[in-house]
Amino acid sequence: MKKIAISTWCTDDYAVHLRPDKLKKLVNHFHPEIDFHIVDTKQTEDIKKENPWMLEETVRYPDWMMVMSCLPFVEDYDMLIHMDADSFCIGSLDKVIESDKELIGVRNNNFFGKAGSAQPCVSPFYPPYGNGSIGVEEFINAGFVASNDKQFWYEWRDFNKFVAEQSDGRVFNYQPWPMIRNEQDTWNHIFHAENKYTSEIIDQEGSGVTYGIINQWGDKDHCESWKKLYMKDGMVYLDHPITGEPLRTSVLHAAGVGTMETIKDYGDQYNWLYGMISEEVADHIRSIVGD
Repeated sequence: MKKIAISTWCTDDYAVHLRPDKLKKLVNHFHPEIDFHIVDTKQTEDIKKENPWMLEETVRYPDWMMVMSCLPFVEDYDMLIHMDADSFCIGSLDKVIESDKELIGVRNNNFFGKAGSAQPCVSPFYPPYGNGSIGVEEFINAGFVASNDKQFWYEWRDFNKFVAEQSDGRVFNYQPWPMIRNEQDTWNHIFHAENKYTSEIIDQEGSGVTYGIINQWGDKDHCESWKKLYMKDGMVYLDHPITGEPLRTSVLHAAGVGTMETIKDYGDQYNWLYGMISEEVADHIRSIVGD
């Protein structure tokens, strides 16, 4: 049996409103076997001190914390998962856990080819990782990153460090890769690189599941689709907006949709979420995390 951990980065000032302790309850409800680590303010400061490049005035360190908050746990686990703190685990992560691929990602763009209600995220695909572009259906979101390969985390860190050091604090100066600006860009390049790692997009079309912001769509608001979440056989589902196929939904990811100022008005992001979803789904989540 694989030894698995999830790491989320959430400093103390954000934890009051994002409530990573509730995310831990959700994850461990479905997977008591998974260790859940919250990298808080003290650990963040320790990481920065141990990595002087993150203290440079020209480096915006939050752009590079996903991998850095996972590295302390890499050697202790067979599979490590990064999950953004503004996520809600509302179902089993079995599709990810059962994967034997070295890298497991989730889609950034929805079934209409958009990122929520906005334009899709795509990227140039630079050598030596690839050529051409990373398209609408291939571009993955760094809010949920899983790997069965320890070396990947070190390579991702080194790639991030190189890119961060090319910035003067305003623009990136490494001309061969002008559009690589943060760890979502580097994650996409490593994931899609040919002959490097085996990889799987877990919620690709036809998978029957959603794991991230693929389940966001709407005419005006990113999360209008969440109003259509429903319970079936004790699990949360969302119907495919084009085919009508029931999609078992494991993760909701706010991905900045609920700004911190908005969330503060609600007290925490769970109260914000309850106002957007059906009462039966809200009750399902409340029954796990408490009020």
